[in-house]
Amino acid sequence: MTVWTLSDTCDEMRRALDDPSVPLHYFPGVRCYAMTMARPGEIPRDRIVEFEDFNRLQGYPIYFCPWTGDSLPWVLRYERTNRLKSVLGHDSFHDGVPDIPETDLPQEFQEETWWVSRNIREVEVPWPECNYWPFPFVMDNPPDEPWEPCRDDDVPVGYWQWDREPPHLCKDTQQIFYFARLYSYFPHTREFGFRIIDMDRPVDDQAQRILPVNFCPWCGHELPKSLREEWERRVRFLNLDPNDIRFPTDKPARWPDDLLSDTWWKKERSWNAPARRLARRSAGLRARRHLSSSSG
Repeated sequence: MTVWTLSDTCDEMRRALDDPSVPLHYFPGVRCYAMTMARPGEIPRDRIVEFEDFNRLQGYPIYFCPWTGDSLPWVLRYERTNRLKSVLGHDSFHDGVPDIPETDLPQEFQEETWWVSRNIREVEVPWPECNYWPFPFVMDNPPDEPWEPCRDDDVPVGYWQWDREPPHLCKDTQQIFYFARLYSYFPHTREFGFRIIDMDRPVDDQAQRILPVNFCPWCGHELPKSLREEWERRVRFLNLDPNDIRFPTDKPARWPDDLLSDTWWKKERSWNAPARRLARRSAGLRARRHLSSSSG
């Protein structure tokens, strides 16, 4: 199912979009859901700008609802430009950019109104757009390259990532883990999620907390079940506080190493079986992609 308007999205999505500490945003004028990208030293809030230039989004678009797995609609960047040209006149545009600021455009084009009132859903996507984003969105989207952990010693601690291959990896998440890094994987609880951050200071020295998700935002696959409840139960059994640990800067010395990684659940068959099935499925997708490219 495709979710068209913001009101059609699930409660979890709307809460995440309303939470100022979650780097996930919705741009109604172009019908785009995107994760903020903040490089080391940058203030994340400064990156929440709909356009760097007209039609150039500041962020990394997501294609599926992270909590339901529903498809999100195609971005209306080109369709919006064409509609604006018919309203403002072609002479009002130079090199595809209007002569007036984004904030001075007709109000309906800054909101959902222009495309909802015209019942615009599916659109014909021009070739440059197809080349920039995958089209159509497909769930079988394995990485092009083998997994290689980022071992850059110059990366600030706030951009820490697990250095082993996670139990789910598609082409886009591999890129996210390498470059964007406001989406993380926690091995000890087997959770993927968007970072929870202070948007008014650089991420460089911020400890890692995440808002867990159930589905991959880029390929739509269901993610392995979270083990947070079981992990917290074992932590409390040892008279430890689950809130004492925040990656990567705060790892209490008296904690068992097993509970600080994926070791505790990987060595137990009951918890590891779903991850093994997912890993086999991912390996099968990669093999099919390899055979397809070889035969082509």
